[in-house]
Amino acid sequence: MTYYFNILIISIIVPLIFSFHPQVKFNSKFSILIKSIPLAALPYIIWDIIFARMGVWGFNEQYVSNKNILGLPIEEILFFFIIPFCCIYSYYLIEKFDLSFFKINDWSSFNIILSMTLVYYYI
Repeated sequence: MTYYFNILIISIIVPLIFSFHPQVKFNSKFSILIKSIPLAALPYIIWDIIFARMGVWGFNEQYVSNKNILGLPIEEILFFFIIPFCCIYSYYLIEKFDLSFFKINDWSSFNIILSMTLVYYYI
């Protein structure tokens, strides 16, 4: 397996397994995702094909397989399906369990401290 493929597998393994957890029940959303993710991925895949053919960007053969679809490595196409799944899964968990990474009530104090830190850093 290639480096890129390994990253994709590592990215999807936990969300996919825990999608079936009884408290999460994300698998109930699979029918919606099967329809929406390919629809959203299609324009980006087309864009990727065009730009790769134009030479705007390319893929390092050391990290991708030699299996291509329309000039794109299979890993690149899988990226447009796996990463959105992982992002939607993360968002679903944040919403479902009301997770908050920033439990700050006084944003004005936070902004002042952040501003002073940035000014000090750039002086």
